[in-house]
Amino acid sequence: MINRDGTKQCYLEGSLRYSDSNIVKGKWLEGSGPFTPVAIYDSKENKIIHIPDQAEFLKVKIKVTEKDWQTLKLADPSQPTKGTVYFNPGNKWHIAKEGEFVFGFLQYEGDITLKPFSL
Repeated sequence: MINRDGTKQCYLEGSLRYSDSNIVKGKWLEGSGPFTPVAIYDSKENKIIHIPDQAEFLKVKIKVTEKDWQTLKLADPSQPTKGTVYFNPGNKWHIAKEGEFVFGFLQYEGDITLKPFSL
């Protein structure tokens, strides 16, 4: 599945099956980059679900919003001090928790503040 609307935020609504065979219905924020495996954000559980590693879609509809993702590529680690940041240092997306370092591709909305890494 490729988001052909570029940096527009999209929601996926429908049902998916986890690798443990549990089937759930819901609405998830799609947060994958153009050349990465699909990753969706479950706001109820505050977690990222990687497709197809952790789950697979049974039936889903994509809804494109008017909101755009802000994107950034970091070569050196930084620490977010304000805002929510989703980052992909290689193959999987993660949610930056307070005090963690981020690097690689970042996606976020709104304002963020990054503190550069220093020894």
